[in-house]
Amino acid sequence: MKRFFFRCCVIGIYFSLATTALSAPPKKPQFEYLAYPDIMYTDSEGSMLICLLNYGGDGEVSHDGVSGDQVVISVPSGTSVDDLVSTGGVSCESQNPAWVGEVDEISTPDEILLTFRPNGTYTVILGETICFNLNILDINSEIGLSFLNIDQQMKGSARKPVNTAISIFKMTKDMAAAVELDPTVEESVKDGVSFDELSGNATDEQIPDDITMNYAKDADTVDGAHAVDLEESAEIDADIAVHKGDAGAHHSKTTSFSELTDTATDAQIPDSITVDQAANADTVDGAHAADLEESAEIDADIAAHNQDPGAHPEIGGTFTKIGNNGTVSCNIYCGAVNRAGEAIWEDRTGYCVVAKDRSGESVSCNAVLGLGERQICLCAVGIDVLHYNNGTVSCAEFCERKNLLCVAAWNNETNSNNDARCSFVKPAGSDMISELTCSCL
Repeated sequence: MKRFFFRCCVIGIYFSLATTALSAPPKKPQFEYLAYPDIMYTDSEGSMLICLLNYGGDGEVSHDGVSGDQVVISVPSGTSVDDLVSTGGVSCESQNPAWVGEVDEISTPDEILLTFRPNGTYTVILGETICFNLNILDINSEIGLSFLNIDQQMKGSARKPVNTAISIFKMTKDMAAAVELDPTVEESVKDGVSFDELSGNATDEQIPDDITMNYAKDADTVDGAHAVDLEESAEIDADIAVHKGDAGAHHSKTTSFSELTDTATDAQIPDSITVDQAANADTVDGAHAADLEESAEIDADIAAHNQDPGAHPEIGGTFTKIGNNGTVSCNIYCGAVNRAGEAIWEDRTGYCVVAKDRSGESVSCNAVLGLGERQICLCAVGIDVLHYNNGTVSCAEFCERKNLLCVAAWNNETNSNNDARCSFVKPAGSDMISELTCSCL
């Protein structure tokens, strides 16, 4: 009887543990949405890679072709500062054959909708990245920030996303070239590509016809002629034999330099003669070396130039802010100002060009990593702060009146810029009386 009772207790314990394990909620995927590149040239046709990076656990997502788990990303379309593309025609292709990328350019007139979904049931594992290629992006002509808004429709299958928007900065090729050439900009900011990073082979159109080659492999023809057509040794030998027999073909005496006994005059030496090595001269145009040595003056001029804030008007230099505790993006941390036009954090304002997390990895300038996740923000100076916008026009229009570009807006009524983008305008019927402060570039 005791043995039977003991067996019943053991079976009950096993059953309790099993049901508890089965009832524990599974760890679900959690996605961060990334775009590369996040800087695009204005007035150009570009390509972009958008990826879903799983920071959560393993889990299944499913779509039957009609409904199910999916992500919808809106691309603003138009000709304003906030828009990314000016026309449609975007193509989308998934790098993962188990996923599908779809483009909707009809449903809404001012945005293009991109839908990413699994083709059936798919298990996403921790750390997996799912990427989609976007091509034929007709970037508009306005310099500034554009945001891709993310609508993750995976209720029950995945946790809330890490971010709900991706920022893309539009700049001219001249602006990008200036950043590449500026020695004051950190190398990590520059996106130059070396030959070692390239994959695949160059096409014939990518190689100039006048390229200099010190060594070439055996060619099939030269100007369309084969070697047998150019081989003229027998004809050359015959011509030499005829030349030898011509008594008038040779002068009676040929003089070499070794036979000369005097010195050439200045008139006998051409002024255009090429000299690879000349002996030390006493003067150059009548001036001694000491008169031409200007290294100290050059160094002083360069030092003064580096300290001149107006020497590079297109860039204005960069600076680093290190105090972001992760509760705001680097876009806001670089450019936010208060009612008095003073920097809210640290002592300078600008616009974000590079953002990094605490490990030094680059993140989006629009990323908000969360309290305690310290961010390092590389900012570019050149911000003008404009006051007295009563909210009846957006900061984008308010800056444009000064031939400037809006990069951030501050709502003095709510004392924040979380609800004031460059396109923000006081809602109709609002009794808002305090002003907007506009940060312009």
